[in-house]
Amino acid sequence: SLPQPASSSVKDNSIIDTTAKQLPVGNGGIGPNYFWTQTLKDLTVYVDVPPLTRGKDITCIISAKKLYLAHKNEMLLDG
Repeated sequence: SLPQPASSSVKDNSIIDTTAKQLPVGNGGIGPNYFWTQTLKDLTVYVDVPPLTRGKDITCIISAKKLYLAHKNEMLLDG
């Protein structure tokens, strides 16, 4: 079950929980180091990355059926 929200604030189909992370509401899900939300038009994926991560440290490959994300060649998300 999802953690209880800190407030009833809803923004962009998500809730802020007591750890200040947005949680999916409705269509979405939670993975080991990420969560996602979706509407008919949009898909948003939030991924935890190590502190001080820079854009050049990230490899991101997006296709119609797959999303791959790595930090310094360590896979974070592949599916």
